[in-house]
Parts: sequence; C-alpha cells; structure tokens
Amino acid sequence: MNVLICCENHFVQVGDEVHFHLTGPRFFQRYRDVFDEVVILARSAKKDKAPQGSQPLDMSGVRLIGLPDFYGPRQFLREWRNCRNIARRALEQVDSIIFRAPGTISNVVWSLLGRTGRPFGVEVVGDPAKAMARGAMRHPLRPFFRWISVRNLRRQCREAYATAYVTQNSLQQDYPPAPGKFSTHYSTIELHRRQLAAAPRTDFPRNGPYRIVSVGSFATLYKAQDILLKAVGQLVRGGLPLEVVLIGAGKYRAEMEELARTEGLSDRVCFCGELPMGDAVLAELDRADLFVLPSRQEGLPRATIEAMARGLPCIGSTVGGTPELLGREDMVSPDDIEGLAGKIGDVLKDPVRMAKMSKRNLAVASEYTEDILSARRIAFYRELKICTDAWQHRGVTMLQGVASAARVPAPAASGDGTRIHDAAV
Repeated sequence: MNVLICCENHFVQVGDEVHFHLTGPRFFQRYRDVFDEVVILARSAKKDKAPQGSQPLDMSGVRLIGLPDFYGPRQFLREWRNCRNIARRALEQVDSIIFRAPGTISNVVWSLLGRTGRPFGVEVVGDPAKAMARGAMRHPLRPFFRWISVRNLRRQCREAYATAYVTQNSLQQDYPPAPGKFSTHYSTIELHRRQLAAAPRTDFPRNGPYRIVSVGSFATLYKAQDILLKAVGQLVRGGLPLEVVLIGAGKYRAEMEELARTEGLSDRVCFCGELPMGDAVLAELDRADLFVLPSRQEGLPRATIEAMARGLPCIGSTVGGTPELLGREDMVSPDDIEGLAGKIGDVLKDPVRMAKMSKRNLAVASEYTEDILSARRIAFYRELKICTDAWQHRGVTMLQGVASAARVPAPAASGDGTRIHDAAV
C-alpha cells in the first residue's frame, strides 16, 4: 500500500535530485516504516543548482508529484484549476492519504474527497490562527484567510480517521480529533541520541561578550526576528555587549537587514542564510551562549528542541507548544519587546541560572529522540493503513454484491402485484 503526503513546502528538482532544506535527507523514509511507497504532492521548481542550505532527499521508494511553485494567494488563484487537476490525478494513483496541515495543498485534496468517505489522516504541524494573526501576516484579506484556514483545519481533524499533533496538548484544544478516533502526538524533529550534548553546560561568560543565536525562516515573520532585533537594540544601547546570529532565508531578510542597520546593529548581527541540517547548525548552536525564538506562532518548535539538545539555555514565547518545552520563567508574551529585552538581560547576567536552564533543557530534549517518537508515528501510520484497507475492501465487496445482483434472474411478482426490482447498477 502506498500513501500520499500532502506537503506545504517547496521542493527543488536539480537533474535527478530532489532538494528540500527543512529536514534531513531521510525525512520521508519514516513513512516507509509502514507503507510500501511514499508519494509527495507539493510545489516544486526545476533549477540548475540547489539552493543554499538544501540537500538531496533519499528518494528510495519515494516519488514527487510536482505542483506549480506558486507563492501567495494571488499566484494560487491563477494556478487553482491546474492544482486541482494534478491533485485529482494523484488521488487515482494512491491508497492512503495524509495531510501535513494546515495548508493550501491539504485543502485542495480535501475538497476533492467530498462526501466519498475515503479515509485520510492529519498531521497537525501548526496553528493557522496564530500564523495569520496581526503582525505575523501582511495581507488585506488576512482576517478572511485566517477564518477559513481555522475552519478547514477543525473540520479536517473532525473528519480524519486518525490525527497526530506536534504538541502534547496545545493544538488538540483548538483543533480536537473526532471522538473515538485514533489520536497521538509526536514532533517532526529528527533527533538522535548522538546529537544530545554529553553533559549540561556549566561555563558561561560573566561579563560578555555574549552570543545569541536564532533559527527560523524569513519567508514570513512568524519567528519574530523583528522583535528580537528591536530587543537586542535596546540592550546594546544600554551597554550590554551582544552579537546575534540569525540562521534562515526568505523574502523578509532584506527588511530585517535594514532593521538591524536602523537599530545600530550592523556590526553585531550575522545573517547566515540557510545552513545544511546537521553539523553546520549544531556548530552555531555550540558557539552560542543563548538561543532565542520569540515566535508569534508555533506548533512545536524543532529549532528550540535542537538547541535544548545541545544544552543551550533558551528563551521562547508563550505560543503553541513552546510551554511544553520551557518553564514559564523562560518565556515572554509574543510581540513584547520590553519583556524580551528584560528576559535576555536577566538570563545573560546570571550564569548560575543559565547552568540550571542548560541542565533542564538537556533532560527535556532527551524525551524527543527518534527512538521514543518513532513508536507513536508508526502506530499512527498503521491505524491509517488499517482504515484504508477496510474502506477499500468494503468498496470491493459492495461492487461484487452489485455485480452478483445483476446476474440473478428477476424474482416473481409479489402477492400485491408489484415486482421487486434488482438494484440499479
């Protein structure tokens, strides 16, 4: 049995290679623990060279059905009919279906399922209510997009035969599964025990200079790099010796570079662009004193877990699943520049507190290693496979029953003079 993965990300095809920069090369192999073949339905573009920070995917038993590489609502509307046609043909080639939701691709496929009763599963990886909140998204139709996205995700979770969430509790409250249906939780992170630091950190600078690192895409401002830069600007003007490393790429990078200049941080902020998953990112985490991710929305931030796994003290915001990772004392409200600046300053000036944060973070991160999460993922995949098999078998049985009825001679007239007709085929 194969499975269709409806994925919101952008893939790049370079010759025979398929590149994707947000996961490790074997990310889609996890579905093959249960399914024979994985079919990815996602936006893709053919290019002469791979983007910075990307790496070729392991495509053994995996194939990509490429959609037009649209960005934003305007381009999607132009490609809507084409996307539906491609998605319809994809559905004819696959057995099971998994939505990595929320997202446009999942919505397109979901609309094609209609009232067929065809089973599908949902991996809930984010919160559209927060992703499209004021400040996180800039578009005149933002309130409408937010409303329709929240409504669609809630309905998909209610209709799904199995649901999986990246959070333990947070997303489940706003997007609950159907009563009596299978539901579980696991992060999408690929964290192996060898990536855990051997021991918590104990040596932190007492008087600086301090090095902060943050990891997140600049395709949107979900990760609130603007809030981080404004908070750091306040601290630097107050005399705290800081430098910041920002890892990520996207259309808002130039705007953030201009903001860094406005805040007087041109010589204190390094925009690294995309870095390959693995050693390159780990090296930057190991060189830092503090990880900061003041997101406006989150599912469960993989970047924070990776930083915690290196024993790095972390500051986050009180959104999504972040409270499942960090203590209340290590978080601030989203968009709170003053609060973030105060929190960063308090933490960096207290090496004892940073050592305690390191110990706690390393212990929490150890609960997100691959050996623990894989068992939950496999249970989710197996449940969906069983439901799909039952649905397919029921359809075959019904067709066989109809065919048999068509071959049976018409019965004699009933006592009241009416004839009992065969079922129409």
